[in-house]
Amino acid sequence: MPSARLLLISLLALTGCDGGPTDVDGGTEGGPDASVTRDGAPADPDAGEPPDGGPPPLDAGTDGGTPGVDCAPQQAYAEGDCGRSFGFVWDGYACVERVGCGCAGRDCLTLAPDMASCEAVHASCAPASPDCVPSPDAGGGGPGCAAEVRYVTPDGSASADGRTASSAWSLEHALATAGPGTVVFIRGGDYGDLRLRQSTDGRADAPIRFIGTDPSWALPAPGARASVSGTEPVDPGVMPLLRGVLTGNRGSGTALQFDGDHVHVENVQVSRYSIGFDFRGSHQVMRNLVSDHHGDFSGRPYEGWGMFVRGDHARVERCFIRDGAAEGISIRGSDGVYRDIEVVGIDGDNPMDYYFLLNGHRNRAERIVVYRSPGLSHLGHGICIKPVGATSTQNVVDGFRVVNTNVELQFAGCSENVIRNGVITRTTEPEWSTALTIANGAHHNLFQNMIVSGSYAGVVFNDWDDGAADESGGDAVDAGHDNDLVNLVVRDASYGIFMRDQGSAGVARRNRFIHASFLDVGELFRIRRGNEGTELHHCVIDGAGGFAREELGFRVASDTAFVGCNVSASGFDGFTGYAESGTTRSTPAFVAPGDPRPADDALDGAEDASALHPEAARDLYGRERTAPITRGAVEYVPE
Repeated sequence: MPSARLLLISLLALTGCDGGPTDVDGGTEGGPDASVTRDGAPADPDAGEPPDGGPPPLDAGTDGGTPGVDCAPQQAYAEGDCGRSFGFVWDGYACVERVGCGCAGRDCLTLAPDMASCEAVHASCAPASPDCVPSPDAGGGGPGCAAEVRYVTPDGSASADGRTASSAWSLEHALATAGPGTVVFIRGGDYGDLRLRQSTDGRADAPIRFIGTDPSWALPAPGARASVSGTEPVDPGVMPLLRGVLTGNRGSGTALQFDGDHVHVENVQVSRYSIGFDFRGSHQVMRNLVSDHHGDFSGRPYEGWGMFVRGDHARVERCFIRDGAAEGISIRGSDGVYRDIEVVGIDGDNPMDYYFLLNGHRNRAERIVVYRSPGLSHLGHGICIKPVGATSTQNVVDGFRVVNTNVELQFAGCSENVIRNGVITRTTEPEWSTALTIANGAHHNLFQNMIVSGSYAGVVFNDWDDGAADESGGDAVDAGHDNDLVNLVVRDASYGIFMRDQGSAGVARRNRFIHASFLDVGELFRIRRGNEGTELHHCVIDGAGGFAREELGFRVASDTAFVGCNVSASGFDGFTGYAESGTTRSTPAFVAPGDPRPADDALDGAEDASALHPEAARDLYGRERTAPITRGAVEYVPE
């Protein structure tokens, strides 16, 4: 369903505004085994080594720093408009303040208290210097360059030798000619309306590298991210730009297609095509790319793709995609690593449909930011796994911020994936789709250490006739089953759990909430479809207006289980008539309004839930749960 990202980089630390979500109906888009993990469910997504032939581990973007100093990026995502500082996070390149009501991510509680402290601790974490730098006048390149170095300029020629700036190749000739081990430096400038294809393979020990520079042949500062953000225009004075020509407000063709294996592409921008980048080879590396405004903006056709990644073992870092009308980035390969990807939807003529569409197997995505401008006519799909006619399994999304849209898993082939350590929130009055959505048969997935705030509903179970596929293609008549949600916080929402009706009869079955916290929700449930065997274990419900809004003849199923939950300051005080045990009614204090951290031991006394899922042995911030175990997402730790 939804998708989006903040228009300005500075808003990354902020979140939504006050005001409860409005009630929206309709729309067009839309007791289990107690073993350590359910059959088919992910147990430890990080166990084991990468598959043979996989990409080398991504570095942290630094040279390593002083011994004893951890230069790896910290993980902390703030949400809410409380204006409370959680401290300063080291993101691998710089220190950034995190401000909000709550914070998700394993480092939230250990951030530096001020900028000076953060910078002092990480002073030795210098961004890694380029291993190869251009020498356009003398030819060749600096230390670390391959034997073959070539140069490209906007006015270069296929008849030149490409060895210096004065004898530069054209970009078309470079893509057609460069072979294994060649480094091609591409000078910043406007390359116009080109549509180019590269097909030569490099080798693991001799990749083909295409590296953009600015017009003076300077490389971006070490560790620099993509050249634009938010609403800033693409600028050929920063990096090379291929700029298509819109006809009737419609882009056409593919700017750059790379078919070769072992090809690296860095520091390049494309704008105003049907497809921006299309990567089809294996073991490709893409770094610091910008893809902007692709598709048909004269109407609402499903057309426009910012970046395709179709090959296996891809490595993608620090890329920015804006307004790919159909899909921002579409990942179809397996065993890839994706870091520091930002996808933004701001265009109202043909609003983006899918922002970060992740399929394939065993991919890992970290520090993903999605921003959808509020009020766009399409609610979008933010971070989405949706295999059509296939399966997508064992993918991990670890660290994310999704604004004004959703995280969504769909289809029967979507299983054994892990989504963890992130926030879903909004910047203005929420639309119904700002949520975690499980739909159309997605099953045996793990959702862990997440905060959903300011939304219409925290978690949505849904089923609709998708149109992209029938049942043989994965669109099951099923609203999701056997999914585990561990250390989930739903805060300031109309509904905690929404069984949503969207015209198909699928039932939500055997989904478990373990150590969840529902804080200041209008009602715990809204029920508009069939549901069976939902379980809530050691959860906290505080400040709920009511238990359930039941409609269309559907009710909270009688076999719904509430085990060891605490209810306080709510419009109900228990779960009579359901499979209830161990309910408590203590009144907890919290560290601050909107913060899920308990300020006292009122919620202590939960049983060990690690037999339900091993990840329940740790809390929202990765701290081990020890007796007396606290109910809800966060352990109480006395000062």
